[in-house]
This record gives sequence, C-alpha cells and structure tokens, in this order.
Amino acid sequence: MSLKNELLIYQAALQAFDTSNLSLALSHFGKISETSKIQWNMGIILATMGRYNEAIARFGESIVMDQYFVVGWFQRGVSYFVSPLQSHGRADGRWLDCILWLKRILVWRSSI
Repeated sequence: MSLKNELLIYQAALQAFDTSNLSLALSHFGKISETSKIQWNMGIILATMGRYNEAIARFGESIVMDQYFVVGWFQRGVSYFVSPLQSHGRADGRWLDCILWLKRILVWRSSI
C-alpha cells in the first residue's frame, strides 16, 4: 500500500474517532495496523469501548513491535487494572514488571 493511501486511511480513522464512531475508526486502523502506534491507537479505542481484554492484546502487540514503547506498557497495565475479567494482583504484577523494566533501562542509559 502506498504512503498516500495509508495516510488517507489514517485520516479517515481519526475523523471517525472524532465523531465518536469508534467501530468505524477501529475498522480503518485495522487496515494499517503494522506499527506499534497504530496497535496502541486500536487498544485505546477498544478500552474506550470497554473491551479491555482485546485492548490488552493490542497493547501487547504494540510492545512486541516496539519494546521501548512505554505508553504501551502503561496502558496495558491500566487495562489489566480496570478490566473486570482480570485480577488486580495480575495488574499489580504487570505494573511491577513495567517499573523494573524502566529501572533497568534508566540504569543502563546512565552507565553509558
């Protein structure tokens, strides 16, 4: 797909989101979901719709695609916490994993 087509689809997704047509926005983003940022956008839409388990999967995909995408880690933890189907203990564990991961990155960068 050409960059122009991807940008047109992205614009259509944003317009759908702005008009609160979340299903249409999700459909548009699904056509161009090859990047961590698009996966994250889809996760945010799913979380807004209350579909937390699907949102967790999208946030998970975003951090698989880019392990340094901190907002993906954060939103996945938030979704674990607010999901009625997930236990708060698991959310706390995921949050701790995220904090430890960030701590390792900060220590590694300060040693350079």
